[in-house]
Amino acid sequence: MIWGFIFLCWVPYLLAYWPAGLVGDGAHTLEEALQPGIPGGNHWVVLYILTLRFFVWLAGVFGGGLSVALCLYAVAQSLAFSAALAAVVRQIEGLGAPRPAVAACAILYGCSGFFASYGMVTWKDTLFSAAVVLLALQLWRFACRQHATAGQTALFVLTLLFLCFWRNNGLYIVVPTLLVLGAAFRRRALGLLGAGLAAVVFTMAVQGPGYDALGIEKDGINESASIPLQQVAAVIQADRPLSEEQQDVLFTILPEKTWKENYCPQLSDDLKGTPELNRTYFNEHFGDFLRVWAQLLPANLDIYVEAYLLQTNGFWMPGSWHGGYYEFFQGVQDLGSRGIATVDWFQRLTGVGLQNILARFTRFVSAGTMAWVLLGAFFFCLAKPRGQRKGDLLFLTPLLFSWLTLMISTPIAHSYRYVLMLPIALPLLCLLFVYDRPLCPKTT
Repeated sequence: MIWGFIFLCWVPYLLAYWPAGLVGDGAHTLEEALQPGIPGGNHWVVLYILTLRFFVWLAGVFGGGLSVALCLYAVAQSLAFSAALAAVVRQIEGLGAPRPAVAACAILYGCSGFFASYGMVTWKDTLFSAAVVLLALQLWRFACRQHATAGQTALFVLTLLFLCFWRNNGLYIVVPTLLVLGAAFRRRALGLLGAGLAAVVFTMAVQGPGYDALGIEKDGINESASIPLQQVAAVIQADRPLSEEQQDVLFTILPEKTWKENYCPQLSDDLKGTPELNRTYFNEHFGDFLRVWAQLLPANLDIYVEAYLLQTNGFWMPGSWHGGYYEFFQGVQDLGSRGIATVDWFQRLTGVGLQNILARFTRFVSAGTMAWVLLGAFFFCLAKPRGQRKGDLLFLTPLLFSWLTLMISTPIAHSYRYVLMLPIALPLLCLLFVYDRPLCPKTT
């Protein structure tokens, strides 16, 4: 019933912004999915490319074009996303929360255009964030049981594999989460740890030798080195002194003029995505780059700190927004001129459009504010007696590492989709503040 309520509340968005939200990375991924043969690279994620291809094929079965394919994807993703949110509501009820609180949570998910819009946008971050929260709930339940059943272990492995194959930083969340699980529960967690380790090994085998054998190019190191690149660029732009050896390394990676002209304090794409970047040299001499970065650190600490804070601004500063970027997931970017356009079916059928009205409901608490809610919940649980905090802290672990990986390597200072798991988990985070006892979800 909760699942149906949330999804039905989202139907007006599916109709007013038909066929789907197709912007930014989603538009680029669609173009990649429309190319024949094996995907050429894993930058847009192979599994996601194949998923979009499936919906293009499915639309073709019914005689539909790309717009129908995108609509089918938006509906399927909205169904899956609303199901995950319904699971959170059900869990809150299982924790013994008052009925008004349970109802308020369902209304929050259903009536907020923020969640509705993420349900229909062609970004892989929606389902990835939902999977992170579901993993957190699985760990929470495990902490309140003596052991995990075979079915629960299988679901745990499937969740880990989905995280690893659905977004490129999934492995960096899964591995530290397994380490925390092992450190907290040791022998009791051996079954889950063994299954989790098998999932990690399988992922590395497929994404390593497997992709190599298929000719699928993996992302270069430049894709995860946004922050050190930004810090070095800020130093060069400020005309701080560099030794000849440092200049040899840095200006082989990028010409000095490009370092200065392409440095944007809140976006690293202009640096790491420019054609002038010597990717081969950078990948082969990344150790030399890090050595130069470390050499420049003591004398340029002020610039390094400022560059870091600017590059991560949206994920730690409460109330920080970048213009209207949080509404950027609405509309269509037809990069390939394929005739895809947004249609407001309310406007077409009744003469009264709903887009401007529905857009007002897409606002939400800023990502920076949500980060402090997460940290507040973490420190609150940390202050509990040792025997009462394990389960709560284990629940927070995937959420914390999702945020930390972003703080280490974010390519952009404002992009809420990277931390969508925090708004999804907001009602549960609030419960951690209210209850001073360990919260044990129902094991059903």
